[in-house]
Amino acid sequence: MERQIKIESAAKVKALIADHYLKSSSERISKIGSVNLEEHQVSAVSRVTAAIDEFGGALLADDVGMGKTFVALTIARQYLAPLVVAPAALRDMWAQQTARVGLELPFHSFESLSRNHRVTGKRDLIIIDEAHHVRNPATIRYRELARLVIHSRVLLLSATPIHNKRRDIVSLLALFLGSRAESMVPGEIARCVVRRRLESNPIASRFPRVGAVRWKEIGDDSEIPNQLLALPPPVPASDGGLGAALIARGLLRQWCSSDAALKSAIRRRLARAMALVAALETGRYPTRRELEAWSFSEDSVQLAFPLLVATGSGDCEALLAGVREHEAALRRILGALGPESSRDVSRAEIVKDIRHSHRGISIVAFSQYAATIAGLFRELRNEMGIAALTARGARIAGGDINRREALERFAPMALGVKPPREIERISLLLTTDLLSEGVNLQDAGVVVHLDLPWTAARMEQRLGRIRRLASNHSTVFAYGIRPSRSAELLIGLERTIRKKMREAECADDPLAISERIRAILTSWKDRENEPGSDVIHVAAVAAATTGFIAFTAGTLICFSSDRISASPSDVLRCLESIGQESCEPHAGEIDEAIRRIERWLLERNTLDLAGIDGSPSSSARQIALRRVSEITHDARRHARQRILALAESARFALLGNLSAAAEAELHHLRSSNLEDEEWLEAISLLASPARRAMSGNRIVALLLFRPL
Repeated sequence: MERQIKIESAAKVKALIADHYLKSSSERISKIGSVNLEEHQVSAVSRVTAAIDEFGGALLADDVGMGKTFVALTIARQYLAPLVVAPAALRDMWAQQTARVGLELPFHSFESLSRNHRVTGKRDLIIIDEAHHVRNPATIRYRELARLVIHSRVLLLSATPIHNKRRDIVSLLALFLGSRAESMVPGEIARCVVRRRLESNPIASRFPRVGAVRWKEIGDDSEIPNQLLALPPPVPASDGGLGAALIARGLLRQWCSSDAALKSAIRRRLARAMALVAALETGRYPTRRELEAWSFSEDSVQLAFPLLVATGSGDCEALLAGVREHEAALRRILGALGPESSRDVSRAEIVKDIRHSHRGISIVAFSQYAATIAGLFRELRNEMGIAALTARGARIAGGDINRREALERFAPMALGVKPPREIERISLLLTTDLLSEGVNLQDAGVVVHLDLPWTAARMEQRLGRIRRLASNHSTVFAYGIRPSRSAELLIGLERTIRKKMREAECADDPLAISERIRAILTSWKDRENEPGSDVIHVAAVAAATTGFIAFTAGTLICFSSDRISASPSDVLRCLESIGQESCEPHAGEIDEAIRRIERWLLERNTLDLAGIDGSPSSSARQIALRRVSEITHDARRHARQRILALAESARFALLGNLSAAAEAELHHLRSSNLEDEEWLEAISLLASPARRAMSGNRIVALLLFRPL
């Protein structure tokens, strides 16, 4: 193949590589409705749009407070029938923000999905906010969401995409990529996921400063955690339940939060024990589902008629002895806690002291447990300007108010409403983690962690409610009430959080590496016009080793250590190794580099055309493709034209992206008894709205490097 090569300056070739890699949409939208987009949001719109076009979906995982909602709304404007799916608690926020930009987006909650409430009508874009809530494929909401997005493009939003393991992010991407998500290489993930850290973005200077968490400690009675660990093993339902170690660990976490939370948990366990005793005394051993026939509350239990609801049987006498032993131990612990809690009083005093130190500044205090919020509110209810907000609603000293009224009294600026009268102002909001996601509370300047959640992400989410771009505070403060020393030694909660923080900042994170690549290439950019498409632009620079960097087929690749790689980590190492000094490229090394690139492109495109990507669905696709070929070959003359058209559509579907729901349907269709034409039509309906990008084989720019 004849190639046209042009030797350029190193600066010119660097700029070409950067301009193609960082390419943006020709339409740079800088405003939507009354909202002016920041530069990083404009960039996000371009990158997410490109990812959706290539993969059928994208994950926008920028840090809290960087404006993901307005990026999503800007993208939604390009579609005819978008839909937002999110936690029910975010319904008002989405309604408020869509009104600001002049859009109308229907809203469907995760909770409705979990109750099998299906969405009607066709949708061309599904925006899934706080997407980490649907990372478990075993749940009803995941299955319903997978069904919903099968013919739609998908935009996932989450500031905390990975809670524990890589499989979390794979499960999210599988909603639109199916099993291909499991085998995606880092370079593909970097194109499919946009995640920028606030601290590495120029906009960080406009956010309030925040220092380390200031820890407050309370005294404790170390006998309580010891008694919890010594609990006799509980008797589970007949079809299983949590083990003793997990139950003790859960109770310890609640004790670390507050005595009120522990009392509430113990009362629930006592109520369950009463239900088991009632059934076992009649010679019946109930299942977990059968136990649900009893109604539990914190201080009472409504017993069902055990002969009607418990159908299992077992060694009831031995089981009764175990239940009663466990129940007696729980009652001893409950008695040791007593009606009054000095530890909870100490917590209230700490909150009062924090409030005194920040007079005139609104404070939001978070806990995992509604019982902790209720207990603290009881201790502080005589203070001015205090409200408690949980899933059950909001409460002030004068009685119940609705959630929206409580938020408007606490954060009128964030919600765009008129400030309340001083007597109605809420300056201390006690709330569960219900408000730690998706709600803007930047009127406040202080966050208090009443307890420690399991994940560092949750702590960041809490702080992200007040550390926002529109805050009037130059500095925001964070306090934490530290678990007692004895409990900390037992559960290592704080150490777990620190470990997860370190893992989240791991230098080997492919998404972090991708952002470092973009930062280097951004410094290479210039404003020159893009040259003609039939020329390979070549330059050479000095480096510690020999190799090259090239942009080809929509991909940034490098050659080092005798192999070509598109891995972000390999590309970054090459970028960081090259120097500034130009040198003359040799004809032999240019030809050798181009031959290597063309061979690599041939191998890659062969795999793409064969539909082989290493995913578990490949075999199912291959079997289906063979049947398409057989149907085409055996088609009768009078039906051949119709069969050929259907076969083309079926191949298009099978060689493109398949979502999780589409893959499940493919496995079902593979062994179905449908007639040939019906089968081809069914396969065609699996088509994703996006195909894998086929950017051609043109080598745009080649930057050689070698030691001088």
